[in-house]
Amino acid sequence: MWLTSRQGISPFIATVLLIGLTVTVALTVILWGRSYIQERAAKEGALSEKQLTCKMISFTATQSYQQSGEVHLVLKNKEDISIDKFTFRIEGSAAEPKERYDTLPSLATKEYILSFTEDELQNIDQVFIVPWLRVASGVYVPCSDQHLTVNILSTS
Repeated sequence: MWLTSRQGISPFIATVLLIGLTVTVALTVILWGRSYIQERAAKEGALSEKQLTCKMISFTATQSYQQSGEVHLVLKNKEDISIDKFTFRIEGSAAEPKERYDTLPSLATKEYILSFTEDELQNIDQVFIVPWLRVASGVYVPCSDQHLTVNILSTS
């Protein structure tokens, strides 16, 4: 008898609860999406700003030579912008590119020594250098348009 006399909730209360749940989920998604879009826009803005700064980079190699399994490059920064990272790739070789996170300060000269195996250095003629600028911790933008190709002299 007890079980037959009970009634479920009214359709009106069920509708109100369903609408309340739907509105709560919709607001949560909208607020999350808005903060995500704002964060993404800020990151893209910082990347775009650094890419514009890339156009002002200018550097040159004052010395470049190969000696006993190492390539020595002396790079000179000709602008008032620090270069935060370099990628060095041997032209015409299957060697993996080398990355250096040693900052080249503005208007400074610095030597970079790259170690390779003897097999990687056979017939080395040129090194392709790409500068990078730091946007945030661990985030860099390549300045590929400002790359430099350097001829390497072989010394004994």
